[in-house]
Amino acid sequence: NAKKKKNHSLLLAVFFFAADAVDARIGKTATSNNAHYGPPIKREVGPDGHLIHHHRRGAYRIEITYHDGRADWVFYQRADGHAIPDDHLVGFCEFNGFEKIDLVELISDHITGQGGSVLASYNPTSRGLVILIP
Repeated sequence: NAKKKKNHSLLLAVFFFAADAVDARIGKTATSNNAHYGPPIKREVGPDGHLIHHHRRGAYRIEITYHDGRADWVFYQRADGHAIPDDHLVGFCEFNGFEKIDLVELISDHITGQGGSVLASYNPTSRGLVILIP
């Protein structure tokens, strides 16, 4: 029983470390995200004039688009091209204010959070998770 408890604690520690490593959140400022990740590896201005920052943290590439100074679109993708594990999908959604995560809906269509003000969708083809303010 002690061995089970130790393994469970180790699994939780690994999950929280992995989740914290990619803690981009909708609504944060570029300054806040840059303080967490360090300077972006690439900065650009999109065709619509929005600022876009590209970061790399742990196993993930994170692309964040800012509108009026706040993150309104976050894209997570594993740098190695593998699928994002289910527990990480849930963790990223929870960090972005989603209380109820239905993985089937997340993958087949989308889910909504924060009273419908935020959407999330995972595309199995691109293996990318998008969280955005519609």
